[in-house]
Amino acid sequence: MEKEQRVLILVLGCLAAMGPMSIDLYLPAFPLLEADFSTNAAAVSNTMASYFVGIALGQMIYGPVSDSYGRRGPLLFGLILYLVGSVLCAAATTIDFLVAARVLQALGGCAGMVICRAVVRDLFPPAQMARVFSALLLVMGIAPVLAPSVGAVIVDWQGWRPLFLMMGGYGLLCLLGTLWKIPATHPTVGAPLSLSGSFRTFGELLRHRGFLAYSVSSTFIRVGLFGYITGSPFLYQSFYDMSAKTFGVVFGLNAAGFILASQVNSRLVERYGHLRVYRGSTGFTLLATLPLIVVGGLGTGPLWLTEASIFVFISSLGFSFPCATTGSLEDQPDRAGSASALMGLMGSVAAAITASGVGHLQTLTPVAMPILVGWSCVLAWLSFVLIHRSEQ
Repeated sequence: MEKEQRVLILVLGCLAAMGPMSIDLYLPAFPLLEADFSTNAAAVSNTMASYFVGIALGQMIYGPVSDSYGRRGPLLFGLILYLVGSVLCAAATTIDFLVAARVLQALGGCAGMVICRAVVRDLFPPAQMARVFSALLLVMGIAPVLAPSVGAVIVDWQGWRPLFLMMGGYGLLCLLGTLWKIPATHPTVGAPLSLSGSFRTFGELLRHRGFLAYSVSSTFIRVGLFGYITGSPFLYQSFYDMSAKTFGVVFGLNAAGFILASQVNSRLVERYGHLRVYRGSTGFTLLATLPLIVVGGLGTGPLWLTEASIFVFISSLGFSFPCATTGSLEDQPDRAGSASALMGLMGSVAAAITASGVGHLQTLTPVAMPILVGWSCVLAWLSFVLIHRSEQ
C-alpha cells in the first residue's frame, strides 16, 4: 500500500472513528452524570439514544446529497456542525439540554460515518474494499481501546465537561484532515436531488436481496453492540462492582480483540472472499454467545463466563463489519452514498431503540445487556441465512 493511500485511509479511519469516540469517551461518566443532574440511569441512557436519533436523521440527508453533489462539501459542513454540537454538550446545564445537544452533535458527526464508506466505494474496486474497510477498522478501533480509559482519568480529574471539549478538538482535527487529504470524489450524477428520487432509491435498495441480507443481519449485530456499549457501565461497575478504571481496562481489552480480528480479516477475505468469512463469523459467534442467553435466563452468572462470551462477540465485529459493508455496497457503484446511508440508518434506529431500552430493561434485570447480546447474535445469523438463501 502506497504512502499516499495509507495517509488517506488514516484520515478516513479517523472520520469513521468519530462515532465510537463520541460514544465511548463519556461512558465512564454515566454514574457522574446521574449524580450531577439528579436523575436516573434511564435518563442518562437517553443521552446515548439521542445521539443515535441524530445519526439516523443525518444519514438520510448526507447519503442522497453526497450522491448528487459530491462527497467533500457535505462532509465539511457536517464536521463544522459536530464541532458546534460538542461545545454545546460541554455547556449543558440540564440533562434535557445535553440530550438535545447530543442530537446536534450527531447530525454533524454522522457525515464522516456515511461519506467515508462512500468514498471507499468511489476509490476502490469491490475486490479491495473489504481489505480497505479492515484497514479503516484498525484506525477506528483505537477509539474504543483508549477512549474509556482516557475518559475515566479525565472524569476522576476534572469531571465530565472536558470530555465533550475533547470531542470538539477531535472534530477540528478531522476537519483539517479532510481539507488536506480527502479528494472531491463522485462530483456529478445524472439525476438531481429530489425527495421522491431519494425514496425511490431507498426502495430499490430494500428490494435488492444482497444489500438486504448483509444490512439486516448487521443491524442485529449492532443491536448487540450498542446493548453492550450502553449497558456495560452498569453491568460491570454496578452488578460486578468494578471500579471505573478497571472497567476502562476491560472495555479496552475487548476492543483490542476487535482490532486484532479486523487485521486477520483482511487476509481471510483475500483468500476466501467476504461472503464465506461473514457466514462463518456469524455462525461461530452465535455458538460462542449462547452462555449469555443462559446468564440472562438465570439472572446471574460468573464474571469470567460473561466476559469471555462478550470478548468473542466484540472481536467478531472485526470480521463481520468489513464484510457486511462490502457486501452491502459492492453492487451499488452509482448510489453508494444512499446505500451507505440506508445501511447506517437501519443500524442507528436499532441502536437508538437499544440504547433507550437498555436503561429501562435494567430496572427489570441487571443482566439486560447479556440478554441483548446473546439474542442479537441468534437473529443476525438466522436473518442472513434466510435472506441470502432466498437470493440464490
